[in-house]
Amino acid sequence: MTLPTLFIPHGGGPCFFMDPHGGPPDPMWRPMQAYLA
Repeated sequence: MTLPTLFIPHGGGPCFFMDPHGGPPDPMWRPMQAYLA
């Protein structure tokens, strides 16, 4: 017997406080980055 599955795409990719171009992160996100670390 197999159970049903559901794939829900969530976007993936780098987190919102990371600069996709490799630069330093935006200082606005430092408190959130520290909280999630």
